[in-house]
Amino acid sequence: MGGLEAGLGEGGVRRRIDPSDPPRVRGLRHTLAGGADGGDHPARDSFRKEFVISRPAAPPRRRSGSPAMPRRGCARLAFGLAGLQELRGVLARSHPSSLRLFEEIVLGRLSESEVYAVIDLGIERANKTNPKATTVTPEAKHRLAFFSEGYPHFIQQFAYSAFAIDRDALIDEEDVLAGAPGHRGAMELIGDRYYRDNFYNRTQKESYRQVLRIMAERLDEWVSKKEIREKFRGKESTLDNAIFALRERKIILPREGERGMYRLQPKGFAWWMKLYTTDPDGLQQQLPAANGEGAG
Repeated sequence: MGGLEAGLGEGGVRRRIDPSDPPRVRGLRHTLAGGADGGDHPARDSFRKEFVISRPAAPPRRRSGSPAMPRRGCARLAFGLAGLQELRGVLARSHPSSLRLFEEIVLGRLSESEVYAVIDLGIERANKTNPKATTVTPEAKHRLAFFSEGYPHFIQQFAYSAFAIDRDALIDEEDVLAGAPGHRGAMELIGDRYYRDNFYNRTQKESYRQVLRIMAERLDEWVSKKEIREKFRGKESTLDNAIFALRERKIILPREGERGMYRLQPKGFAWWMKLYTTDPDGLQQQLPAANGEGAG
C-alpha cells in the first residue's frame, strides 16, 4: 500500500495516510507539505497557530513516504495532539523522549465574549438553512455563557435545548432557563455524557459519593479537608481513602502547592449531582414525612 508514514526521530509518533483516505485527510497531507516547512503556502500562518510544531535539533529521519512530501520541499512534519492534562502522562509512559518533542500549549475555557461569538456563528449558520430566522437576546447569551462555563460542547447543548424550547423564533432568558434543568434538559443530557460514569461507575462506594455531594455544596470552589470532615458521616480512614481515590481518578482536583484543598472542576458536575442524584440517607429521612402526609 502506498501512503505516508513518518516519524519524529527515534521513538517518535508515526502516522500512515493511505491514498484511499477521504479528501479531508489528503488535504491535511497537502497542508503539512505546504505549511510545516515555512514555505510560501496560504495555510502556513493558520497552520502555525493551530498546530504544535516540534523542531528537533537533528533532521527527522524519514521512515518511508509519499513522493508528494519531498516534491514540495517538506523536510519536517508537525504533529498536534489535543487532550486533557492526563495526556502528558500518556506521552511520558509511551516513550521518555515524547515530552521534549512537543511544546505544550494550555487552552483555557472560552471567555464570555468568545461564547457570544460562538452563539452568533451558530445562529448565523442555522438561519441560512431554516425557513424562519431566529435571534437571541443579550440576556439569553449571558445565561448560556454562565451555564456552559466556557466549554464549547456545553455551549452547543445548552443552546440547542433553548432552541428546542423556543416557540417564537426569539431565544430569550426564559427559553434558556426552561431548557437547562428538568427531564432531558441540557444539564441532564450533559451529565449523562460526562458526569454519570465518574459518579456511579468510577466511584462504586457510597462514601466516595458522600464526599462529592459535600463538595457540590460549594460548586467549583476550593473546599478544605477539614470542612469535608465536619460533614462526613464515617471514619477518618474511610474519608482518607475516599479523597485519595477521587484524586487518583482525577474526579476532584487538588490545589497545587497547598495540602488538603480540593475542588470539582466544572460547576455543572455539582448542579447535576444536586438535581439528578439522590442521597440515600436523605431519601430515608424524607420517606416517613411523605408517608405521614399521605396517611393524613
